[in-house]
Amino acid sequence: YLAEQDVKRRSPGARALLLDEYGFVNETSTANVLGIARSHRAGTFGIPPRKRTLPGVSLAMVESLASRFLGAGAFDDVELSPADFVAHMGEIVVTSTPFCMLPVVKLDDMSIGDGKPGPLFKKLLAAWSEEVGVDIAEQARRFSKR
Repeated sequence: YLAEQDVKRRSPGARALLLDEYGFVNETSTANVLGIARSHRAGTFGIPPRKRTLPGVSLAMVESLASRFLGAGAFDDVELSPADFVAHMGEIVVTSTPFCMLPVVKLDDMSIGDGKPGPLFKKLLAAWSEEVGVDIAEQARRFSKR
């Protein structure tokens, strides 16, 4: 709660990224966070170690959808600082039940990729929308106006 209040005071509309006790990216106060690698195993997902984060139903859905495109083993546990997370990830996504998944386009004034939702995010969002028969992007827009 305090982290969210501090971030909103400094940057309205932003969300707090919480770090673990070692200073590595962990989660937000209400969502799981994952990155889509741009190098090494490009297109694979880097997620904070699951042993240190709360399990997420929406994260599990993204993992299921991603396995269709990338095959099994597309998710790797990673321990990265926020700066390293930005440096190694071409896309960053947060997942949570109310909005399913949203792209992160900036982290601490550092643009993620080209500063726009990335192609794998769009592909996953379309697949999720098709899977559940709901336009997830429209649902998120409605949620954001509450």
